[in-house]
Amino acid sequence: MPKMLTAQFLNKNAPPRIVFTPQPPEPGPFSSFVQLRVIATGLHQVLRARSSIDGQLFTSPGEVPGVDGVGETPRGERFFFLADGSFAEYVNVSMKQCFPLPPGLNPIKAAGLVYPALAPWLALTTRCEDSPRDFSVLIMGVTSASGRLTIPLARAIGAKRVIGCATDNGVLKTLDLDDYIILQEKVESTNFGMLGHVHVIVDYLYGPATSHLLETLQPSGKMQYIHVGGQGMKSNISLHASVLNRNDLTMRGSAESTWDEQTIAKGIVGLMQALLFVDHEEILVKNLADAGTAWDATEDWIVMLP
Repeated sequence: MPKMLTAQFLNKNAPPRIVFTPQPPEPGPFSSFVQLRVIATGLHQVLRARSSIDGQLFTSPGEVPGVDGVGETPRGERFFFLADGSFAEYVNVSMKQCFPLPPGLNPIKAAGLVYPALAPWLALTTRCEDSPRDFSVLIMGVTSASGRLTIPLARAIGAKRVIGCATDNGVLKTLDLDDYIILQEKVESTNFGMLGHVHVIVDYLYGPATSHLLETLQPSGKMQYIHVGGQGMKSNISLHASVLNRNDLTMRGSAESTWDEQTIAKGIVGLMQALLFVDHEEILVKNLADAGTAWDATEDWIVMLP
């Protein structure tokens, strides 16, 4: 049986190491699975988060990391795919989890951005309803990895004014924003009232900053708020009843647990089309053979090439 290069956890407290494992047998002609030669696979933040407890690496020996990638069939067809164990040269994937790669979409961009961009994309496309033409978006926590991805995605679906809020003034100045507001150390000192009307709020912070935002914004019409989790997953907010009574405010959440397979599939197809027009040059590319050292890299978007 042919051997292939695979990144595998050999010790529960150590990064993955490169080993040679048997190549999976090719599915039969009537199988609902297809074998893909992996072109690129993403080393996403969520992979490292799932493999650690309280900041310490904790994995199952024998486990192969990876959740997605871009692969090619023996006939030359290219797909973005979802499948565990993608840190290998070959994977067998259900055809339900394979999505044709649009012509012109770089496999590295797809492998690096589709998975992390899916959360903001589904928040914007499945939780926002009847947004006016040239609507405005406020991104709370815009300097986070998800926040930075939300900027071009919001523009891709028609946002004319994109505003960011975060604590780091230096980073805020470098982002493609129409306006930004610095979140003060004492959040009550942040002047959200200066923003005027905002149609959509995408929030990665939650907690006291969100409470202060909703209490001090001065909208002139319908406003939609979407919590996408992240840094504020364990936070609470407290709102006076008047915030709801005086505003046409819709509050919704968006998380992986709320998406069914059909929503995810539709989202991936639409997202890949949007990524054709998204400039993003911050993807670190590493060889799969360097998976052990790449695991501790600090970059937000990393792609491994088998």
